[in-house]
Amino acid sequence: MTTSKAVAPPATPQDRVKSFVRLRDYKKAADAEFKRSMKRVNDAMTKLEGQLMKDLQASGGKSISGESGVVYIKTVSTATVKDRSEFLRFALSSAENLEAMDVRANKKIVRELADKGTVVPGVNYTELKSVGVRRGKS
Repeated sequence: MTTSKAVAPPATPQDRVKSFVRLRDYKKAADAEFKRSMKRVNDAMTKLEGQLMKDLQASGGKSISGESGVVYIKTVSTATVKDRSEFLRFALSSAENLEAMDVRANKKIVRELADKGTVVPGVNYTELKSVGVRRGKS
């Protein structure tokens, strides 16, 4: 029967920083090694996806199902603004066109206004605090 000794936590803030940095470095190296180890798997899956897309296109359908599973076409859409002035002119030209625009608050400006005592109506502003650790110079 083996007994494990309890390991005392680091005693000082500097000891805890040193431990944190060491663990973060270990985690980063382990993540990189895992990513490298998955390259062949990811490459093989990408190749299969290409072949399956050809199969779907050849079938003329949107999906192919079988005992092993179902393959189907997914569509991901993006819309980015390439000319801000042109887009705003369009969006603000009518109430219907206004729906083409998402509205969100600029957190930097909201914070600056809050620091000056101005509460922006209709906006919830939240700050979450967490711990940051930087490596020492030694």
